[in-house]
Amino acid sequence: MKKMLLLFLALPFLLGACSKVVPDREDSIQGRWVLLYAEKQRFYGTRPVITGYEDGVFYFYSNREAVYDDGYDLLQGQWQLHRVNDGYYDNNGH
Repeated sequence: MKKMLLLFLALPFLLGACSKVVPDREDSIQGRWVLLYAEKQRFYGTRPVITGYEDGVFYFYSNREAVYDDGYDLLQGQWQLHRVNDGYYDNNGH
């Protein structure tokens, strides 16, 4: 009976450990994006930066095409996603 109880207690952990799903990184950027703000990191803090792209919309497509449209200019190009691990964390600790 003890072996059966141990199996029932361990079963959720075994099933949970085997059900990880790793999302495709490139799918997460596809869609419509708006730049709300940008900051420049300084050794004594941050300061806001006006990029000129805040009034437009960025579109990222699955065929790696990228479009920026602000009603005046239409910029087109290609996008790539690179993973960089340099110790940067956002305001939420991610």
